[in-house]
Amino acid sequence: MIRTSHARPRARATAHPQPTNYDTLVRQADTLRRMGNYDAAVKAFHGITVQYPHRSDAFSNFAGMLQAAGHPGVALHAATRAIELDPTSVPALINSAEIMKDFGEWDIVRETYDAALALQPDNPALRYARALHLLTLGQCAEGWREHEQRLLVPDLPLGTSRLTTPVWDGTALDGQRILIDHEQGLGDQLMFARFVGDVAARCGQVILRCGAPLVPLFKALRGVTKVIADGDMIPAHDVRASLMSLPFLLGLDDPDDVRTAPYLAPVGVCPDVIRTSFVPGRTHVGIVWSGNPQHRNDARRSIPPRYIKALLGSADVDYVSLQRHDGATDFPEPLRYGVRDLGGALQTFNDTAHALKQLDLLVTVDTAVAHLAGGLGVPTLVLVPFVPDWRWMVNRDDTPWYRSVTLMRQESLFEWAPVISRVRAHVTALAAART
Repeated sequence: MIRTSHARPRARATAHPQPTNYDTLVRQADTLRRMGNYDAAVKAFHGITVQYPHRSDAFSNFAGMLQAAGHPGVALHAATRAIELDPTSVPALINSAEIMKDFGEWDIVRETYDAALALQPDNPALRYARALHLLTLGQCAEGWREHEQRLLVPDLPLGTSRLTTPVWDGTALDGQRILIDHEQGLGDQLMFARFVGDVAARCGQVILRCGAPLVPLFKALRGVTKVIADGDMIPAHDVRASLMSLPFLLGLDDPDDVRTAPYLAPVGVCPDVIRTSFVPGRTHVGIVWSGNPQHRNDARRSIPPRYIKALLGSADVDYVSLQRHDGATDFPEPLRYGVRDLGGALQTFNDTAHALKQLDLLVTVDTAVAHLAGGLGVPTLVLVPFVPDWRWMVNRDDTPWYRSVTLMRQESLFEWAPVISRVRAHVTALAAART
C-alpha cells in the first residue's frame, strides 16, 4: 500500500488551485509506478526529495515507493525522515506501518496504526487498514467490527450493487428473503461462501450474488435458495448484506470457531479430458505458481516457475499444472518436462474443482485456487509470503479457515528457496507413504 501525498494549498482556497511543480513531479513519478517501472519510479521519487528536502510528503512518497520495490531498509530511513519533518503526517505513519511489516514487527505496526488513528480517528481508510492488521493478528472481535469501515472508503473498488433495501443487522428473521451480495475477488467469494448456511438458519431464503465463474459451484451450497451472477436482474428481497460482512454480522469473535468442514463440491460428471489425465495408482501433485497479475501484491505472492522446477524429479510423483491459461500463452520453459499441463482444459471453476478432487496434494501460491481446494477439503500446501495476506495470520502453519490446508511460510522476505525445500520434503514423504 503506497500513500502518495500531494501539496496542500497554503494560501486562500480558490475554485481552481493551480498545480505546483511539486504536484507535477509527483504525478509523473506515480505514473511510472502505475506502469510497473519501479526502478524509474524510485529514481523519480528520490529526485523529488533532493529538490524538496524539507517536505515530509516527499520523503513519505519515496518511502512507500522503496517499500513497494522491495527495499525495506532504505524505505524505513525515508519514512523516519518523513515523520521527523512532520510527526502529524498520517500518510507517513501508514507507510511506516507497511514497511514495518517487512521486518515482522507486528506489534509496532499496530502501534503505528494507533498513532495515525489518534490523529484522524474518523478516517475510514485508516480504520480499514488497521482492521486488516487486527485480523492478521487473529484479533477478530475488533477486527471484523472495524472491517466494516471498508464500505465507507470512497475509492475502494467494491463490486456491491447499488440497492436501497434495508441492510441486515444479523438478527433472526422469520423466513424473510435476504440478498447476499459479493464485493471483492473470486478467492474472497469462495472463502466467505461458507457462511451462507449460517445465514439461512437465521433468515430463511438466501439469494446469493456472485461472480459468473462461481455460479455452478455456489448453486450446490448448503442453505442457498437462488444464485445470480453479475449483470443478472436482482430478485425481490427483504434485506441485504455484503458477503464479507457476514463474519461480523454472525458474531465471529474467535477465528478458531470458523466452520472448517468442506462446504464445496464439484457439480456433475468429471470431464473426460480431466479424468483421463490422472493415472490410477500414481501420486498426483497439482501445482499453481501464479495468481492474477493485476493483484496489488502479486509480485510478492507469485513465484517464478524455476522454483517449481526444484520440486520435480521424483519417479513416484506425477506433477500436474492447474495454472489456467487460454492456450495462447506458452507453458513456462522450466516446466515443459516433468509437468503435465492441464491448465488449458480448465474452462471453469467447476472444471478446476473436478481436477482438484483427483489430486493427492495441491501446491499453490495464495490465489483463488487455494480457497477452492480448501473449500473442497483437498490436502493443500499454500505458499505464503513473509508478509501474509490478513487471512493467513502469523505464527502458525495451520489455518482455521480450512482444515485440509497447511501453510508454508517464507521465513524471510523474498526467500522462496527454503520454502520449496520444505515442500519437496513433504511431497517425498507423501509419495513414500503411498508405496
